[in-house]
Amino acid sequence: MAKEYPESQVKPNVDDFPAIQTKKPPFRGRRSFASPGYKKLASWTAKTVARQLFKPVSEEAKAHPQIQLNYGETNWWTLSKFDSALATNAEGTGLFWYRRDPEQLKSKLAQAAKLHVQLVTGWEQLREQYRSKAAEVASYDAWAKTFAEHTDSELTR
Repeated sequence: MAKEYPESQVKPNVDDFPAIQTKKPPFRGRRSFASPGYKKLASWTAKTVARQLFKPVSEEAKAHPQIQLNYGETNWWTLSKFDSALATNAEGTGLFWYRRDPEQLKSKLAQAAKLHVQLVTGWEQLREQYRSKAAEVASYDAWAKTFAEHTDSELTR
Protein backbone atom coordinates (compact mmCIF):
# COMPACT_ATOMS: atom_id res chain seq x y z
CA MET A 1 0.00 0.00 0.00
CA ALA A 2 2.82 2.45 0.83
CA LYS A 3 4.13 2.18 -2.71
CA GLU A 4 0.97 3.97 -3.92
CA TYR A 5 2.09 7.17 -2.16
CA PRO A 6 5.06 9.12 -3.56
CA GLU A 7 6.03 10.42 -0.13
CA SER A 8 6.83 6.88 0.99
CA GLN A 9 9.46 6.44 -1.72
CA VAL A 10 12.94 6.93 -0.26
CA LYS A 11 15.82 7.98 -2.51
CA PRO A 12 19.43 7.88 -1.33
CA ASN A 13 20.69 11.17 -2.73
CA VAL A 14 19.45 14.76 -2.66
CA ASP A 15 20.44 14.99 -6.32
CA ASP A 16 17.69 12.46 -7.11
CA PHE A 17 15.17 15.29 -6.53
CA PRO A 18 14.61 18.64 -8.26
CA ALA A 19 16.56 21.55 -6.79
CA ILE A 20 15.02 23.40 -3.85
CA GLN A 21 13.28 26.59 -4.96
CA THR A 22 11.20 29.11 -3.11
CA LYS A 23 10.36 32.76 -3.63
CA LYS A 24 11.27 33.68 -0.08
CA PRO A 25 13.21 31.82 2.61
CA PRO A 26 10.91 30.05 5.05
CA PHE A 27 10.61 31.72 8.47
CA ARG A 28 12.75 34.64 7.29
CA GLY A 29 15.72 32.31 7.09
CA ARG A 30 15.48 31.12 10.73
CA ARG A 31 15.01 27.42 11.38
CA SER A 32 12.84 27.60 14.46
CA PHE A 33 10.20 24.91 14.23
CA ALA A 34 8.48 25.01 17.62
CA SER A 35 5.29 23.06 18.19
CA PRO A 36 2.06 25.09 18.49
CA GLY A 37 1.62 24.35 22.22
CA TYR A 38 -1.58 23.41 24.03
CA LYS A 39 -2.97 26.93 24.44
CA LYS A 40 -2.77 27.68 20.72
CA LEU A 41 -3.44 24.18 19.43
CA ALA A 42 -7.16 24.60 18.63
CA SER A 43 -6.74 27.84 16.68
CA TRP A 44 -3.55 26.59 15.04
CA THR A 45 -5.30 23.37 13.97
CA ALA A 46 -8.28 25.22 12.48
CA LYS A 47 -6.01 27.59 10.55
CA THR A 48 -3.76 24.75 9.35
CA VAL A 49 -6.64 22.51 8.24
CA ALA A 50 -8.22 25.42 6.37
CA ARG A 51 -4.91 26.11 4.62
CA GLN A 52 -4.41 22.43 3.81
CA LEU A 53 -7.92 22.12 2.38
CA PHE A 54 -8.45 25.35 0.50
CA LYS A 55 -5.17 27.04 -0.41
CA PRO A 56 -4.00 25.80 -3.81
CA VAL A 57 -0.48 24.39 -4.10
CA SER A 58 1.72 26.62 -6.24
CA GLU A 59 3.12 25.25 -9.47
CA GLU A 60 6.61 25.95 -8.15
CA ALA A 61 5.97 23.78 -5.05
CA LYS A 62 4.59 20.99 -7.23
CA ALA A 63 7.77 20.95 -9.30
CA HIS A 64 10.39 21.74 -6.62
CA PRO A 65 10.74 21.19 -2.88
CA GLN A 66 10.64 24.38 -0.81
CA ILE A 67 13.03 23.21 1.91
CA GLN A 68 15.13 20.26 3.06
CA LEU A 69 14.49 19.17 6.64
CA ASN A 70 16.63 16.99 8.86
CA TYR A 71 15.01 14.02 10.59
CA GLY A 72 14.64 15.90 13.89
CA GLU A 73 12.77 18.72 12.14
CA THR A 74 10.18 16.53 10.41
CA ASN A 75 7.39 16.81 12.94
CA TRP A 76 3.75 17.07 11.87
CA TRP A 77 3.62 20.73 12.91
CA THR A 78 6.66 21.53 10.78
CA LEU A 79 5.74 19.59 7.63
CA SER A 80 2.24 21.09 7.67
CA LYS A 81 3.77 24.55 7.06
CA PHE A 82 5.11 23.60 3.64
CA ASP A 83 3.55 22.66 0.34
CA SER A 84 6.63 20.65 -0.63
CA ALA A 85 9.58 19.49 1.50
CA LEU A 86 12.44 17.03 1.39
CA ALA A 87 12.84 15.11 4.64
CA THR A 88 15.77 12.95 5.73
CA ASN A 89 14.93 9.50 7.08
CA ALA A 90 15.92 8.52 10.64
CA GLU A 91 19.08 6.71 9.54
CA GLY A 92 20.22 9.61 7.39
CA THR A 93 20.53 7.28 4.41
CA GLY A 94 17.82 8.72 2.24
CA LEU A 95 15.20 11.38 1.67
CA PHE A 96 11.45 11.53 1.14
CA TRP A 97 9.64 14.21 -0.83
CA TYR A 98 6.48 15.31 0.96
CA ARG A 99 3.99 17.23 -1.19
CA ARG A 100 0.72 18.71 -0.02
CA ASP A 101 -2.30 17.42 -1.92
CA PRO A 102 -5.59 19.15 -0.99
CA GLU A 103 -7.68 16.78 -3.12
CA GLN A 104 -6.24 13.72 -1.41
CA LEU A 105 -6.86 15.34 1.98
CA LYS A 106 -10.50 16.00 1.08
CA SER A 107 -10.92 12.42 -0.07
CA LYS A 108 -9.31 10.98 3.08
CA LEU A 109 -11.35 13.24 5.37
CA ALA A 110 -14.58 12.16 3.63
CA GLN A 111 -13.54 8.52 3.98
CA ALA A 112 -12.70 9.02 7.68
CA ALA A 113 -16.05 10.73 8.32
CA LYS A 114 -17.90 7.88 6.61
CA LEU A 115 -16.02 5.29 8.68
CA HIS A 116 -16.73 7.17 11.90
CA VAL A 117 -20.45 7.23 11.08
CA GLN A 118 -20.34 3.47 10.46
CA LEU A 119 -18.51 2.96 13.73
CA VAL A 120 -20.98 5.01 15.76
CA THR A 121 -24.12 3.57 14.13
CA GLY A 122 -22.89 -0.02 14.30
CA TRP A 123 -21.27 0.15 17.73
CA GLU A 124 -23.58 -2.33 19.48
CA GLN A 125 -23.09 -4.97 16.80
CA LEU A 126 -19.33 -4.39 16.65
CA ARG A 127 -19.07 -4.71 20.42
CA GLU A 128 -20.88 -8.04 20.38
CA GLN A 129 -18.75 -9.33 17.49
CA TYR A 130 -15.56 -8.39 19.30
CA ARG A 131 -16.65 -9.91 22.60
CA SER A 132 -17.57 -13.18 20.91
CA LYS A 133 -14.22 -13.41 19.06
CA ALA A 134 -11.86 -11.77 21.60
CA ALA A 135 -10.35 -15.01 22.93
CA GLU A 136 -9.77 -16.29 19.40
CA VAL A 137 -8.26 -13.04 18.11
CA ALA A 138 -5.90 -12.65 21.07
CA SER A 139 -4.74 -16.27 21.20
CA TYR A 140 -1.09 -17.23 20.74
CA ASP A 141 -2.02 -19.25 17.64
CA ALA A 142 -3.70 -16.24 16.01
CA TRP A 143 -0.66 -14.03 16.68
CA ALA A 144 1.74 -16.70 15.41
CA LYS A 145 -0.29 -16.98 12.21
CA THR A 146 -0.33 -13.18 11.78
CA PHE A 147 3.42 -12.87 12.25
CA ALA A 148 4.10 -15.80 9.93
CA GLU A 149 2.01 -14.21 7.16
CA HIS A 150 3.27 -10.65 7.52
CA THR A 151 6.91 -10.86 8.59
CA ASP A 152 9.62 -10.53 5.98
CA SER A 153 12.39 -12.98 6.61
CA GLU A 154 15.92 -11.99 5.68
CA LEU A 155 16.03 -15.24 3.74
CA THR A 156 13.15 -14.20 1.46
CA ARG A 157 14.26 -10.60 0.75
